[in-house]
Amino acid sequence: MPLYMCTYVFCYDWKKFFSFV
Repeated sequence: MPLYMCTYVFCYDWKKFFSFV
């Protein structure tokens, strides 16, 4: 799994995402 996941208009940090939830 890449550190950053990018969609067509947005990139987000998986680490931040999983820290948030």
